[in-house]
Amino acid sequence: MCLEYLADYEPDCSNIFYLLGLVPQGLGIQDLNRICERDVVQLIDQLVDCSLVSHDSKTEKYKIYPIIDQYVEQKVSEEQRKSLAKVVSSYYNIAIPELLEKYAKNRDEDLINNYLLSHERNIKKLIKYDLVSNKSSQYLEETK
Repeated sequence: MCLEYLADYEPDCSNIFYLLGLVPQGLGIQDLNRICERDVVQLIDQLVDCSLVSHDSKTEKYKIYPIIDQYVEQKVSEEQRKSLAKVVSSYYNIAIPELLEKYAKNRDEDLINNYLLSHERNIKKLIKYDLVSNKSSQYLEETK
């Protein structure tokens, strides 16, 4: 499989692939760069070229194909899933408070609503792992 080849060539490719398997709404390139703490454009391009990841030009997010989602569920152990979820949750535990600060400064409701809508299913899946901070998950519940 192309993923095994990429994993041998660039181990971070498989990590990004499995990470994207955790987030049903996908993630943008800036999100992935912050999560991985490096520029991942080439890695994402390789995953797209191998048809393992799709790019939604409307939302500018990358995600795995639904049929491949089943592969990820079988391939990733519960321990690996929780480890990857913890990485993404750490990102949201920083990004959401930053967003709340921006909202407090300019009261732009569209800013916060658009962000939460575009990440809602990702955050809910991570809440399932009980890894998103109480402050972030409490705010998400209040906005329903």
